[in-house]
Amino acid sequence: MRALLRLAPLLLLAALALPAGASAQAHPSSAVVWSAAGAAAIGGAFLLDAQIRDEVYLEQRGAPSPVAQVSEWLGRTEIALPVIGLTYEVARRRGDERVAQGAAHVAESVVLGSVADLALKSVLGRSRPGEGGDRDEFHPLSFRGVRQSFPSGHTTVAFAVASTVSREAHRPWVTALSYGTASMVGWSRVRRDRHWSSDVVAGAVLGIATPRVLERWRAYRADGGGARPTLALSPLGFTATIPLR
Repeated sequence: MRALLRLAPLLLLAALALPAGASAQAHPSSAVVWSAAGAAAIGGAFLLDAQIRDEVYLEQRGAPSPVAQVSEWLGRTEIALPVIGLTYEVARRRGDERVAQGAAHVAESVVLGSVADLALKSVLGRSRPGEGGDRDEFHPLSFRGVRQSFPSGHTTVAFAVASTVSREAHRPWVTALSYGTASMVGWSRVRRDRHWSSDVVAGAVLGIATPRVLERWRAYRADGGGARPTLALSPLGFTATIPLR
């Protein structure tokens, strides 16, 4: 529990430093504030990586935590996208365009966040703690899973969902529940020794940033700047189209 208490403030820093809505996001200084807060959170987690890992090991003597096992599933793309797709289809058939659009926005965030996460993993090539790697061990341009620790993909997905749902719902209790659940996903990855704490915080930053990038793109499109990414549901899953200009 001590490790969770150390990790939680860093995740909270990444979330609370972000603009609350589209109007705040448009402020010129918002990107600078967010970037500084994200960098501070990741840097703070990096300094605590070894200590948090040691504390997690001391806590998990015996059987793995059931909470960690369940939480981990919530950050899987292969689980998130079908659930989002089902929500989208049900809402569309019921004529609830608001929920359908919200589900589409969540799916876009998950897809974009996952792509960005995979790119960063491959470029940086950080070794996973459970594979005997040190916290400062990097192997750039590595495509081996044991060297794709930074950032955490599960956490990226969880926070992309949480951030988008929060912004679509505009309800404090939804925000608290969404971010609380996403934080548990991140903690589960550290608990199972699949990631360093800084991997998890970086995943949270990336996941939170994703819907904001998409919102800016939609605003750019609304001003006549170009076409927006599209997401279509098919019998085999989702088809995403991301225009390059």
